[in-house]
Amino acid sequence: PQGEIDVALAMPGRHNVRNALAAAAMAMAVGATLAQVRDGLAATLSGCATGIHYEDLLAVLANEALGESRIYFLRPVNRIGNRREPGAGRKVIERIADDPQLGIEATVILRGRGRND
Repeated sequence: PQGEIDVALAMPGRHNVRNALAAAAMAMAVGATLAQVRDGLAATLSGCATGIHYEDLLAVLANEALGESRIYFLRPVNRIGNRREPGAGRKVIERIADDPQLGIEATVILRGRGRND
């Protein structure tokens, strides 16, 4: 064992937990580090987030224990929030712009650079 990591699965169901564990085990079997597993799961989960996950995504962003992996959830929060209510996602991103870990990406999103802005 390499240690432990915190991973937020903003998706319901034990099957999703099992799928994530299987993906993590396979990645580690071929040499991935814990940080790579964490980031890979975060990137995958953020890519399939929908409106029903919005509150969970906000909780992920607020959980500082998840560290830099939260960066993958900024664009989905912006996109989904703005679809729910115009400007709602942007307001969340604006509050994060001064964060030492997430600030640079938040600023890029606020400047309108990227496919989800």
